[in-house]
Formats: sequence, structure tokens, C-alpha cells
Amino acid sequence: MLQEIVYSIETYPLLYSLWGIVLLLWLIYGLKGLYLLVQARPNTQNLTFKKVRHVLGALLLQRAIWRIPLGGVMHAGLFWGGILILLGFIFSHYVWPRGEPWQRHWLIQTGLDGGLALLLVGVAVAAWRRFVRHELPTTPEDNALWGLGTLAIIVAILCRGLLAAVADPRWRIHAPLSNLLGGWFQHLPTSTLRSLYGWSWATLHASIWGMAFLLPWSKWRHSLLAPLALTMRKDAPLASLPPLDLDHEGPYGAFSRRELTRRELLGLVACTRCGRCQAACPAQLAKGTLDPLALLEDLRTSLGSAPLAEQAGQSIWECTTCMACEEACPLGISPLELVLSLRQERVLDVGKPPSLASNLFRNLEQRGNPWGLPRRERRRWLASLGLPLLNPGESWEGKVLLWVGCMGTFDEQARRAVRAFIRLARAAGVELAVLAEEGCCGDPARRLGNERLWYELAQENIATLQAARPEHIVSLCPHCVNALANEYTFLGADLPAIHASTFLAKLLQEGRLPINQKVWAGQRATYHDPCYLGRGNTVLVPPRELMAALGINLLEPKHHGNEALCCGAGGGQMWLGSKSLGTPLVQEIIQTEAQTCLTACPYCAKMLTEELSQTVDEPSLSMPVLDLVEALAQALPDNPEE
Repeated sequence: MLQEIVYSIETYPLLYSLWGIVLLLWLIYGLKGLYLLVQARPNTQNLTFKKVRHVLGALLLQRAIWRIPLGGVMHAGLFWGGILILLGFIFSHYVWPRGEPWQRHWLIQTGLDGGLALLLVGVAVAAWRRFVRHELPTTPEDNALWGLGTLAIIVAILCRGLLAAVADPRWRIHAPLSNLLGGWFQHLPTSTLRSLYGWSWATLHASIWGMAFLLPWSKWRHSLLAPLALTMRKDAPLASLPPLDLDHEGPYGAFSRRELTRRELLGLVACTRCGRCQAACPAQLAKGTLDPLALLEDLRTSLGSAPLAEQAGQSIWECTTCMACEEACPLGISPLELVLSLRQERVLDVGKPPSLASNLFRNLEQRGNPWGLPRRERRRWLASLGLPLLNPGESWEGKVLLWVGCMGTFDEQARRAVRAFIRLARAAGVELAVLAEEGCCGDPARRLGNERLWYELAQENIATLQAARPEHIVSLCPHCVNALANEYTFLGADLPAIHASTFLAKLLQEGRLPINQKVWAGQRATYHDPCYLGRGNTVLVPPRELMAALGINLLEPKHHGNEALCCGAGGGQMWLGSKSLGTPLVQEIIQTEAQTCLTACPYCAKMLTEELSQTVDEPSLSMPVLDLVEALAQALPDNPEE
């Protein structure tokens, strides 16, 4: 093989000199990128054997790409076609390039024909999606890349046909595409065939060289960066945010690209501009100004000394932190983490959050809840529940602690769900207690960029919960569960927090939850998967097990499960007033023609109730929205009236 490489270099010195220039440029670009990655903030993700196995599976099977069937066909054609061409090129040029071995090893030639056919399918589907259906974001650079790639494939097929006609090799009958074209060209004079082959060969190498030259400066670089990006993909659960180091003087968040994490920086350059994050973003679906794809591109090309947040503009405050962008991205790139880094810089460094966010922070600091309501109102509400109240330092070891949350404490709709859960627990013989001094979990503050406030709130809650030592901490709020179970671990806590749907499904399996199926049997209901429960923590089965136990005729929205649309309340939007972000979800819910909408999050229940009431002239005629625990409580034998 080495001998053939030397022979090729001596035979085509100009060609290999040009390839040497390309390799030198790749090396310079790669070393520069490596230097920037080393200088960036470290990631919290670790490279494990499980992750390596997942990366290999993602690359070889292209699993994430197939969520969009046409996208899967396109990418599979380009990926596997490219692999076959690369292997065929190595063997046909440097292992068996001439003579008897070249004639004998027909499998290589079959692979080359198959690779070219797959590549042709790939660029054809790309053209259909890009120019006919307009499914892909299009730029002049993307069109030029498609044109160069298509030219190279067509000329390569032409070269193969001319070679079959000139040389008439024995492997020809095993290479259908080359054999077919060779038959068409067979009648031409040999001199004409050789001349055409020479020009085709030159055009092929010029187009391939041009593509290779452009690779580091185009979106094609993802073909080299994808494996690295996948190794940095966030570990489950998706809703768990990496911590921000506050033990230094700053800057906090991202003032410039130098303050981005390695994962964030790599995401900027590895992005393929497939547009999947854009198509999944609730702000984009609601015609908002936030565009995750444009944000990635703007940050990648940012110049000058202006802070990144100023270049991104006010759109960063539209993010609901629903994780749909990261879930949709085949490479696991997270525009959400970039948004949060920019928010952190605005809040912690500059001190310029939106005015409504400032009010939220002030309320959390002074009153311990987002609305700034008096603490005595919480005490009165807790007293009405008839549950033991645990004071700071008191133990509830081995029993179940109900984490009520801010919504469950102060929002009347969420209070109904809390009462329903208590009735279910009592029916199952579960002994519950609540904290007399329960603080906000800190989720709204953290998602709006105030990591320091989240840290202070979390420390107080951790001390109280660790003293209580319950067997389970159950909450109806997915945001609270995520904070307690996943994010407090960064502060050294190990809290047994689970969502109410998971807890109730376990009771149902144990036969401890009496259900009267006559109440809900056959009724048409739709279920909205809350972002922080379904997509963020993969709790998809327990809610559906509970609905199946009720005998509900479940009508799923078009987007459900991991792909469910966002209600628009997360990321602090509940208090920033961006209610229209949930409109696309409401439209899908209405299209199910269900009688009732069920969900498992107080944020979602609140937003959906308000949005659905605005779709009809008479709000009382709108589709009722219930927390799933309310539906279960209605099916209890001898269900008491509220």
C-alpha cells in the first residue's frame, strides 16, 4: 500500500501538492479549534463506555436523523454512500490499483457503484427538500455546497462508465451502473473515450478538491466534528442544568465566546443548519423573535467587543427552556444552554434582567415565592389540609413528604390538584406530611439566569429536607421534582424526589389505589406531556398507565411524548407574560376533539386553561383542563364533593 501511495505521488505531483495544501489548512484550523476548546470552560459530562456505545450507534445507525423520514433517507444516502466510496477508493487506488488483482476483486467495484448510487439518492432528496418543499434553511453557501457535491457525483459516475468502456474489465458485469453507462459509450472511438475520461477525471478531482478546501469553513465540518459533539452530549436527564461556578469574581455566564463551555463552543461550529431546532422551538411556532438556529449562527460569527447578549438581543428572554431544541438536534447541540449563559451574564454580571424578572427575584428573596405573597397566606392554606406540619429540624424518616411547591401553595387551580392527591394518598393508606417552612425550589430564578439566588434557595431547602429524612419526596410539579432530584445533587444532596404520577402508578401496581372505572370509562381525553416531566425526565409511561386504569379513551395530540409542544410557561415565562407561546399547543389540543384535557404540571394546567378559555366566546364552554391526579381522585369510591 505504501509503495502505491509513493507511486501515485510521483505520478501526480501537482494533484498531491494541492491535497497537501488542503491537509495543511485542515491542520491549522484543527489546532486553532483545539486551542479554543482547551481554553473554554470545562463540561460537567464525563466520557463513559455507555456514552461511547451510544455515539457509535448514533453515527452508524443514524437513529436521530430518522425522526424525519426524508431527512433519514437523505443523510443515510450521503453517509453510507460516502463510507463505501472512501473504502472503495482506498482499495482501488492503493491496494489493488492495476493488473490481475484489480480485475479480480469485483466486490470493491460493486461497492463503488453502490456508493455512488446512494450519494445520488442523497443529493436528489436534498434538492427536493431544499428547493421544492423548502424544508431546509437555505443559504448561498449551502446551495454552492450542494452544487459541488452533485457535480462531483455525476462526474464520478461518468468516469466509471468511461473506464468500463475503455478498459472493459472483468468486474464490469458486477458493477451495474458502470456497466450500463459503459454500454452506452461502447460505440465511441477509443480516442474520444480517453479524452472524455481525462476531462471527467480532471473535473472530478477539481470539484472534490474544492469541497475539501471549503470543508473547515462550511457546515460540512460537522462530518468531522459530529463524533466529538456527540461525546459531549448531555447525559440524562435532559432537564438537569450543569452548575455555574460562583467561587470566583467573574465574569459569570458568557460575555464573549471565550466564556462559553467546551460543549457550547463546539456546538456553534458543529451545527449542520438542519433547522430542526428552529422547527421545534415554541417561540418560532408562535411567530416570536427567538430563533435558535439564527442564534447559533450569530454567536458563531460574532465579532467585536460587544457582549454576546447584546448581539443576541431581547429574544433570549423568550426561551421557555423546554429543551425541544436539544431533543430535536441529531448532535445534541443545546441552544438552550447558550441562552442561559447569556441570561446569566445579563443578570449576574451586568445586573440588567427584564423588569418583570427583577420583580420575580425580589419576591423570591423577600417573600420566598414568585408572586411576593405574604407567608401567612401559605400557613393558613397548609392548616386547611389536615396534614402534619414539619418544623425545621423535625424528622419524618421512612414516610412520604409532600412537596407542595409555589404553584400548589398559592394558585387556586393547583391547590385543587394538591387536595386531590391528598385524598388519593389517604385512600391508599399513605401517611403524608408537609413542611411548615417550604421555600421555592429556585427553578424560575435559575432558568432566568440568577444562579446565585437559586443557590441560596437550594441550600435552605437541602438543610430542611435532609433533616426530615423522608422515604419519598412527592410533588405534583415537574419543575420542583427536577430541581430536588437532579439539580440539588450538584450541591451534594441526594434527595428521593419523584413526581406524583410515578408515585401513584406504583401504588396502582401494588393494588393500593382503589379506582372506579365507571367514572371515566370511554370518555375522550387528551393528555399534554409537560416538558420537564416527559422530555426532561422521560416520565412518559406512568401517566398513561394511570389513564389506562381509568379506562379513558386517550386521544394524543399530533406532538406528544418527547416531541410534545410547550405550554409556554417554563423558563420564567409564567412571570414574564409570554402567554402566546402556548398557542400552537392549544391548537393541537383542540384538534383532538377531546372532551377533557389532562396534564401533570401546575404550570401547564394554568396556561392551558387560560389559552383554551380564549378560543371560545364563552369561557365556560371551553375544554376543561384537569391535573391527572384530579381525574384519579374523581374515580375514588364515594368521592366527596369539593
